[in-house]
Amino acid sequence: MTSRHRNLRRDLVIRGMGLLAVGVCILAIAFVAHHLAGKPIGAENGWDLSFTALGFVTGSFGSVAAAYGHHLFDRVEVASRWRQLPKGALIAQDDPPAGFRANDELGFADNTIARRYSSTALRSLKMGGRP
Repeated sequence: MTSRHRNLRRDLVIRGMGLLAVGVCILAIAFVAHHLAGKPIGAENGWDLSFTALGFVTGSFGSVAAAYGHHLFDRVEVASRWRQLPKGALIAQDDPPAGFRANDELGFADNTIARRYSSTALRSLKMGGRP
């Protein structure tokens, strides 16, 4: 009996908060509409955009909370194809991921030289000459 009472109380509190959030949404959007009435397009400032975002977020949360109530937090079964695999299920622990290549000093040096010198200077360097 007490769990039903607690669930009913929790449900009413969540739905009430949802309706309160929808009320905040309506107030924020009405404020923005009243503030921007008669102004040219592009005259909005950061506060107007902030109140618009506040209205959107509170309206989204409020409508979901008012519609679902305490069922918002129910557990759902996830299909097997979307379940997360345990860590290391696809590769062995010691193997690096496929395509992994360490950035060694030789590769870094080659890339630095290639960016600094032209192709003819690189050919000359490989033959032992000076660039």
